[in-house]
Amino acid sequence: MKIILNSLYIAFTMSTIAFGQELFVGKDAVVSNVVIHRPGEPSLIRKTDTELFRKSDIAVLRALRYFTKTQNNDGSWGDKSAQTLATPLVLLSFLGRGEHTGSKEFGESVSRARTWVLNSSPTGVAERLASIVSLYEYSCMVYSSSHPEQKTNEFAKIESLLATMPDPQNDIWVDFAAYFSLPYYTSRPQWMNRSEDVRKIYAELPVTELPMNVDDYLKLYLVSLAKHHRGAKTWYGFNRQTTAALISRQQADGSYPVAEGQNGLAATALATLRLEIYSQFEPISPAVKSKL
Repeated sequence: MKIILNSLYIAFTMSTIAFGQELFVGKDAVVSNVVIHRPGEPSLIRKTDTELFRKSDIAVLRALRYFTKTQNNDGSWGDKSAQTLATPLVLLSFLGRGEHTGSKEFGESVSRARTWVLNSSPTGVAERLASIVSLYEYSCMVYSSSHPEQKTNEFAKIESLLATMPDPQNDIWVDFAAYFSLPYYTSRPQWMNRSEDVRKIYAELPVTELPMNVDDYLKLYLVSLAKHHRGAKTWYGFNRQTTAALISRQQADGSYPVAEGQNGLAATALATLRLEIYSQFEPISPAVKSKL
C-alpha cells in the first residue's frame, strides 16, 4: 500500500511493516507547527502541510464518528465486560480533539459518556485510572477556573476512586496516569511515578511490532508522548512512521484491529489518542531542521 507524502511515495506492506524500519522523507515534508481545527470538522491545514497529516486528522474524525454510532443508550461503549475501560478512554479521545458538551456533532456523546463514567463503579486498576484521567481532563476542558465549585462531581469521583485504589505496583496504566495531573488538592499517591521518570523510560523504548492488544496500543501512545516531549530526531522519524502505519491500519468503520478477546473499543480509543498528538507537526525553523 502506498501513502503519498507530497511528491514522495513510501511503500508499506501491511503484513510485514515494522515500526523499527527506517523511512526516508524529503525536504517538502516539513510543515507548520500550528494547526487550527474546529470541533467536528477536519483541521484547517496549510498548503505546506503534508498529505500524511491531513489523513491523520481524517482518521481521527472517522474514529470519533464510529464511536457515536456504537455508543450504548446509557452513554457507555461495549458490553459489561468492556465498558468500564472503553467508556472513559473513548471520552478521553473526544476530549483529545477538543470536543466538549457544546460540540455540534459530538456534544451529546460527550455529555452522556461523562454521566456514565461519573455513575460507574470500576474495580480494576486500568478501569479506575482511565476514569480518573478522563474525568480530570473533562473538568479542565469544560469548566471555567473561576467556578471551581462546578467541578465538584468530577473531583468527588476522583477522590473516591483513589481512596479505594489497591496498590497497582508496576502496572502500565500507572504510567498512563502519571502523564496527567490530579486536582490541586489531591495528594499524589505514593505508587504513582513522577511524569519525568516515566518519560525517560518510554522515550528509550522501541516499538517494533504492530499493536494487537490494548496494552500494546497503550504502550505505543506512551512511547509517542515521551518521544514527542523529547522532540528533534527522537520524534521526527518515529512520528511519521507510526502515524502512517496507524492510518493504514484503520478499518473501514473507523475502528482498529485487535486480537480475539481484546477490548477493541478501548484499543481504538488509544489509537485515536495517538493520532491526536497534533503538535507532532515539525516546525519550519532552519535551526530545528539542521538538527534532523
